[in-house]
Amino acid sequence: MRKLDVDVVVGALWGDEGKGKYVATVCHTYDAILRVNASTNAGHCVDDGKNHYITRQLPSYFFPVDTDLVVAPGALLNLPKLLEEVESRPDIDYLRGKLKVASSISLVLDPYILKCSGKQSRLIGSTHQGTGPAAVARSARHGLRLHDIEAAAKGDATIIDKVAHTIRETLPGRFDDDIEYFQQVLRDNTEAFNRLEELVGSFAVDYTRYLGEDLRCNKKKVLIEGCNGMLLDNIHGAHPHTTSASTNLGAMISGANFSPQEVNNTVVITAAYATCLGRRPFPTEMTEEESSHFYYNCNETDVAEANRRRLGWLDIPALRKALVGSPGATIHLNKLDVFSGLSTIKVCTHYEVDGEKLAYMPDDPRLVERAKPLYIEMAGWSQPLKGIETFDELPKEAQAYVHQIEEWLGVEISSLGTGPRNADFIRTSSLLAV
Repeated sequence: MRKLDVDVVVGALWGDEGKGKYVATVCHTYDAILRVNASTNAGHCVDDGKNHYITRQLPSYFFPVDTDLVVAPGALLNLPKLLEEVESRPDIDYLRGKLKVASSISLVLDPYILKCSGKQSRLIGSTHQGTGPAAVARSARHGLRLHDIEAAAKGDATIIDKVAHTIRETLPGRFDDDIEYFQQVLRDNTEAFNRLEELVGSFAVDYTRYLGEDLRCNKKKVLIEGCNGMLLDNIHGAHPHTTSASTNLGAMISGANFSPQEVNNTVVITAAYATCLGRRPFPTEMTEEESSHFYYNCNETDVAEANRRRLGWLDIPALRKALVGSPGATIHLNKLDVFSGLSTIKVCTHYEVDGEKLAYMPDDPRLVERAKPLYIEMAGWSQPLKGIETFDELPKEAQAYVHQIEEWLGVEISSLGTGPRNADFIRTSSLLAV
């Protein structure tokens, strides 16, 4: 069986690092771009210099010509929201024949979103998109998949029983005998399915057949676009302040059903400073005075829920934790331009916890809450980075910042983001062809 040539993009910390921008910059050299986890809780931004686009469930690629846009089984799908996303795109005609959604993908339904209004969701600062309850329904084996909606759209009357069952399991006692609600949930999804087929043609694919007969036989180079960040990993992150899925390199491969031996390159995306949402422990969080420069120079608003992000100085112990499962990866460093105008830049190199100096973020969130960040200060720069095309043209202070991060982490920074546009991109190595 033919092996694929796979590159993987993953987020380093708590998401919002600029994965969409990176993918939109390099995507044109690939035969297929895959989203393999998350759902509408993961919004990615693309700026081509003329227009600003947001993707939530589709890969961050607009106007595809020879590239498939694939939503793999590891993701979760909100069909009505996918319809809204497709209808809002300027390139609907380009999606015909290019959009491939695994028919085995699990769905996000309205009762799962209602479930997200609970105490636990408020405690952790959930995006309230229903992905957590959808993941629970998938694990508990009472959720619906896309092929169920496809069957219902073709007249299978038994699917209403599956809808009723998952609603009763998700919200016991609330809609137990509400047949009108069961029918409305099914109708919302079948209508979205039918409308999507009108817009882009047949999009639901048997993923096993697509992978075996099409992707492996006719395609060669594939990019996996990760969602969220590795510190939000449901297994390796700090409960309860995680997302509902695993977000690391292994999860990306599993969600696409690829072999680890097919992965050539892994690129970990991080911003030049830390951002997060929710009420999780955040050791390097800036003061209001410190963060004002960043809010003024960068729109730090999450696109999933329009919440203002919390900002912190770059956290090397957190990055070490994030990178420990991705040996051989390189880093793409975004938002370097936002530092322009600062005379000094703080970086946390270690924590002090109960008198002990730590190089890695602890697994126990109670220790993270007690962590005192140990900072060094580096020289900033005043020069704007817009229009700079090579690393050597950067201010020497910016070059020093990049090299110092490489030294602390023992990882190569292979490229830089120096502005919001796709074109604001500097390659520092020839690892991937752009």
